[in-house]
Amino acid sequence: MSSNLLHGEAVGLGMYYVLNGNLKEKMKDILNLLKINVDHKFNKDKVLKLVMNDKKVNINTIDLITVEELGKANITNIDIKKIEAILKEGA
Repeated sequence: MSSNLLHGEAVGLGMYYVLNGNLKEKMKDILNLLKINVDHKFNKDKVLKLVMNDKKVNINTIDLITVEELGKANITNIDIKKIEAILKEGA
C-alpha cells in the first residue's frame, strides 16, 4: 500500500484504532477484505497535525464518533492527549 491513503481508508483505519474488542476484530476483517492493511505504518506527528485541522476540533478536544455496539454510536468529546496516545499505540 502506498504511503498516501484515500480519505475513506484513513477514516476506516481511524475507526479501527478507537474500537475495542469484538467490534475491532470485525472492523479488521472488513479492512482486510478491502485490502487496507491495519498494520499500515504512519507518521504520528503528521497524522496529529491533520487531526488538529479537522473541523471537529475544539481547542484541546475533538468530537469523535464512538461505537459501543453495532447500530449504537455516540458523539464523544475526547481530549487530544488521548488521540495522541491512540496514535502512539498504533504507530
